[in-house]
This record gives sequence, C-alpha cells and structure tokens, in this order.
Amino acid sequence: MKVLTLFAHALVPVLLLGVAGTTAPPASAATSARTGSTVSAASTVPTVLESMSLATTATALTGAQLTTMTVSMHLVDPDGVVPRGGSLADRGWNCPCVWLESLTSAGANFRASPQATGGRLVSLTLTSGTATDGVWVGRTILGAGDAGIWRPTSLDAGDFVSTSQEPYASSFVAVPADITTATALNLRGYDWPLLTVRIPSAVTVVGQRFVITGTAMSSRTHRPVAGLRVVLGAGLMCSPLDHCVGTAVRTSSTGAFALSSTDFHRFWSALWAQDAQGFPVNFVQAQRMHVRYAVSLGAIRTSAKAGSSLSVFGHVTPWVDDLGAARLVLQRFYSGTWHNVGTTSAYPGGYTLKAYPPRGSWQYRVRVVTGYDCIGTYSRTFSLRGV
Repeated sequence: MKVLTLFAHALVPVLLLGVAGTTAPPASAATSARTGSTVSAASTVPTVLESMSLATTATALTGAQLTTMTVSMHLVDPDGVVPRGGSLADRGWNCPCVWLESLTSAGANFRASPQATGGRLVSLTLTSGTATDGVWVGRTILGAGDAGIWRPTSLDAGDFVSTSQEPYASSFVAVPADITTATALNLRGYDWPLLTVRIPSAVTVVGQRFVITGTAMSSRTHRPVAGLRVVLGAGLMCSPLDHCVGTAVRTSSTGAFALSSTDFHRFWSALWAQDAQGFPVNFVQAQRMHVRYAVSLGAIRTSAKAGSSLSVFGHVTPWVDDLGAARLVLQRFYSGTWHNVGTTSAYPGGYTLKAYPPRGSWQYRVRVVTGYDCIGTYSRTFSLRGV
C-alpha cells in the first residue's frame, strides 16, 4: 500500500486555500481502543491501540512562529511492543512511528503554503508505563504555513505492521478510519515565510566557487524575515524524505541569505525549521545546470602500426553524478567534421578509450557528454599517427 506521495524528489505545485474561518476542534483529541489488524506469527494477542492524541503548544501562529506538535499513543500488548526499524518511501525509520497528514474536512490533502510538506513522520519512544502497557510519545515542529487539520493516517507499531512488498516496501498500515477522524488538530496560520533559492546563471568549471543566494519574505505582507536558520543542500536526494543535512545559513535584516560553494549538482534545496526526522516547515527547490565537467589527458603513446590500438586515458571530474557515471566519446576529425570513434563510461580515478588511427596523422579529442548535473566539454585536441 502506498501511503506517501509527498515527493518525487521535487515539490509539485498545488493550488491552496487558507483556513481562516473554519471551526477549530480541540487542540488535542483521543480515541477509544482498537486492535492491530496484522498479528505476527510469534504473537498470541494483538496489539490494542487504547488511545491516540495530538496536542500543540499553540493553535494559531503568525509569521515565523513555530509550535511543537506532540503525538501520544497508548498501546497495550501482553507480548510487548518492541522498538524496531520500519520502512516507508524507500527510507528506514525508527518505530513505533506514525505518519500524520494535513487534510481537509473531506479527507483530501491540504497545504496552506506551497512550501509546506503537508506531512510528518514521527518516531515514538516509551515515556510512561511498560512495553506491555505504556504511552509512546513523539514530537515534530509546525509553522504558520502548516495551517490545516492534522490527522494520523498510517502507523507502524506492535502488531500494526505490514509485510507486503508491493507496490513499495512499506511496513506501515492504515490507521482505522474512525481513529483518523476522531484524532484531529486544527492549526491556524497567517503571513508565513516563503523562501526563494537562486542558482547562478553563469557557467563555471567544476571546482570553481560560485554563490547560491535566496530570500525569506512574508507571504501576505511581503516583508523580509530576518534571522531564519535556512539549510541549503545540493543534489537530487536532498529532500525532507532523505533528511537533507546541507549547510546552515542565516537570513539577514533584508531577508537575504547566501552560500559560497563548489558543489556541482544542478538541484539546490532550501529548508527551514527541520524536525528530528528531517521534515521542515518550509521546503523549496530550484534547478539549473551551471557547472561544466573538467577533463584531462594522460601521457599517451602517439603512434602505432596503422589500424592497431592506442590507449587514450585521463581523468574526468566529476566522474559520477546523481544518475550514474560520466559518459565519454573519442572523436576523430576527417571529411571536415568530428566523428565518434569510441565510447566509454568513467570509473573512479579516470577513463580509458581505444583509438585505431589509419595510416597518416589524425586529429583526435575526447568529448564528455552533458550529464544529469554537469554541462559537457572537450579535451584539448591531440594527434595520433598510424605508420
């Protein structure tokens, strides 16, 4: 069962409405007992979910204000609820844990801010009682842009676990519908921060420094938001689901931030106010290919018997990107243009191509094909001779 469609490693824009004017349920809500739908072979009694509740330190936020949402779950199981590793969205999690979503009253996904993730995975630890009868608690962070009605929709705890491998390897099972309905927290928000991140348009050679810039401005009043600790990370996998760590910068009095870097990746992400699992209050991503490969040639033998092989080798940087190794093409100039005469892929430390020069002297070069993250380039031209 697929329980998470939040990211495909890029934020999907959605049309969102505010929540002002809705009727707010209590800041915490509890449910009655429910039993696990899946019981392991070693278990004799299914886990009972006695109650679940959500609570925050504040239910109305403005600007850059944050609140802590606490998830409490009372579990009873004579076999004992044992902490274990769970799986969701191709990532491992420390469980017991629960997935929470911001939903409309009709149960549809809802995001007040286009930069809100709309979901949180919260790992729980035993805070009172025992493994056979105890309360498990976890916490996450919410901001004004997370305004909406938050509910638990799936969990991995005790006998509440799935062993299905299709279509995704997920250990989570759906929270019973009546519990999802009853356990709700309504958060109101106004004038939340919005981030921008900008990648330079000028092309640089890999290894040269460039500057990533951005801003934090309030969504309604369009004022700069100063003092935000923004994490900037590079690469396709730098997303909340992959717990992007990146480098922290802080917004100035004008709401601006900047980071000097030599990272070659085309994707850059900005995240603000991440919780312990890596889920942020704000997430925005930009992409632009602006770094060019660097390629070098080694000291090669320049002549051989006509039609026999000569090794052409050297280094390419980076040799691998988010989608695999760099691709290289050996080219020979004849009939007024360059022709491909050999291909290979880079490996750690370098590349090797084979040339078979006909009789006479010929011009060659190595082309690095434009990859996923970097712009292609060419080596210097060199001569090989067939004798």
